[in-house]
Amino acid sequence: MCGKTLSRPKINSAPSANPTDGTHWYHGGFEADIMIHDGTTWKGYQNVTDTRGFALASTSPDGVIYSTTAPTEQSDESALVNGDLWIDTSDLENYPALYRRETVDGEQKWIAIDKTDNTTENGIIFADARFMGDGTTDIVTGTIPTTKTLLTS
Repeated sequence: MCGKTLSRPKINSAPSANPTDGTHWYHGGFEADIMIHDGTTWKGYQNVTDTRGFALASTSPDGVIYSTTAPTEQSDESALVNGDLWIDTSDLENYPALYRRETVDGEQKWIAIDKTDNTTENGIIFADARFMGDGTTDIVTGTIPTTKTLLTS
């Protein structure tokens, strides 16, 4: 069987017009819109107590913690809690390496979230759900929401 590798065009600077479909452009910051399904609807990450009983309103006030090393505190320097999320930015080839703070055998640890699990309560679905997915926000002139503004909406 013969295969052909297809590559997508990349833009190395901010686009001045809407890019063509399939073009990758990274706006230069780290943002993530994390939503939790409560059994009925999708809600902002900090609006729910998840199925493990984690009170997500107590997680880091700025949302997901971006760091090249495992965080030892929340964004406001308070103690980590179960349900805090960390994206490891040290390995961008495998981005996002996503971890959740949990207690395992009586010890709080960062547990890797399986990026291939998109069916269980421990899984994850990657999509542009709200970030720029409204179909009307202009990629060039539109306001890109921050992670913090999406936590409780």
